[in-house]
Amino acid sequence: MLAERAYIINPYALSFRPCVRVDEVERVARRRRQTASEFVRAALRRYIDQDRAWRETLAYGRKKAKEQGIRSEEDIYRILEELRHRRPSPPYAAASGRR
Repeated sequence: MLAERAYIINPYALSFRPCVRVDEVERVARRRRQTASEFVRAALRRYIDQDRAWRETLAYGRKKAKEQGIRSEEDIYRILEELRHRRPSPPYAAASGRR
């Protein structure tokens, strides 16, 4: 009987340039009690997930900028400068009755 999940192995050859120290990859994988393949797969999944999250964050920022009418970096710098000069009182001052 087959297991609930069958995995198909698709071998994929990767070549590493000198900047990637294969011996270090193997050492870290051993320390994590993984094979080098498992370690590289996990690292690639993490990278892909972080890349997706970053792209979603950028898309959200673009959407919000468009909603606020922000069209350039100069607009952002102008808004930041305006906010810096507002100087709201610290949150603890209102709670203690001091200003």
